[in-house]
Amino acid sequence: MTAWVRATRGARRPVRGAATAAAAIAALLALVAAPGAVAAESWGRTLVATHTVPRDEIAQFNAFRMKARDPNQSTLENILAQDSVAWVAPALDVVRKDNPYRIVIRVEAEVTGPDATSLFLAGWTRLDRHGEPDGPTAMIPVAGLGGAGESVPGGPARLVKAAASGPVSFKADGSVVPSIELSRKQGLRFDRVEVEIWSGLPEASWREWLFGWQSALIGLVMLGLWFFWFRKRD
Repeated sequence: MTAWVRATRGARRPVRGAATAAAAIAALLALVAAPGAVAAESWGRTLVATHTVPRDEIAQFNAFRMKARDPNQSTLENILAQDSVAWVAPALDVVRKDNPYRIVIRVEAEVTGPDATSLFLAGWTRLDRHGEPDGPTAMIPVAGLGGAGESVPGGPARLVKAAASGPVSFKADGSVVPSIELSRKQGLRFDRVEVEIWSGLPEASWREWLFGWQSALIGLVMLGLWFFWFRKRD
């Protein structure tokens, strides 16, 4: 009887070890995926410049009104017929080895109505050696700057958000002029608008690296447990 009990206890040790390892893996994945574990917001490797849109330009954003849709025109024709309000940032030098570049727009706004939304366009104008525009401005949509916002005691809801344009790579070093355009606005009154210029690819944090390799890590651990189990049985 005593021998049987010892054998049973000995057989349970690998199971107990496997359960402990599984719990450790689950805890590690929970740490990686936890909302509080997200690294600081980064849109590239280097923050090249930050600009605050002047108040008079923000007033033009707030005064912007979309044209009513013309039922006799197609959806594309209505989009092309819409006006927009632009703000142009100072020129900056871009370096090919620092590609890609990205424009980030940060807004602080008061939510004034339902379905609060906005659509910005961000673009780059290449300059020639004389400082004159060299070709058309490539505009890229910047969506996501809308929503219900957060409630404020004793006041209207406020929206604080940031969104980025798609990355752009330049074929050669030179000077460019970044710009943004507001092409759609509904239910928002802007209080502050900032434009950031980022270059390079963001560096991955250790959590992102670990999360990317989680499948391989789990496989290695399970292989080790399988080997440990059969070795104990032998």
